[in-house]
Amino acid sequence: MLLLQFDPTVDVYTPQPLTVGYRGIDGNMHRYTPDGLIEWRSDPRPTLVEIKYREAFRGDWRRWRCLTRALVNFAEHRGWRFAIFTEQEIRTPFLENVRFLLPYKQRFSTPETEEWILN
Repeated sequence: MLLLQFDPTVDVYTPQPLTVGYRGIDGNMHRYTPDGLIEWRSDPRPTLVEIKYREAFRGDWRRWRCLTRALVNFAEHRGWRFAIFTEQEIRTPFLENVRFLLPYKQRFSTPETEEWILN
């Protein structure tokens, strides 16, 4: 969520926006709530997202494959995209920079102060 707050292409991020029903590998119906929905400023297609450590997929890949197919189909049916983000995409130097800069981005300053700094 920190990265999205610093991304000018993101319009709205909604955490856990909905619950999806799907048929699991056991043949039974299950419910799953994805982590979020990203709405973009310049793209009319939102992205349904799931955020997981890569380790979560090891040993349980059959369940995740079934769930991922259901989430992709759910998203595509609505004209959305679906994406999975892991620590490889999140824990980058950009995240370190965002953690450092975000408090300054959110800080209020007067127009006089901004003019003084720019001068």
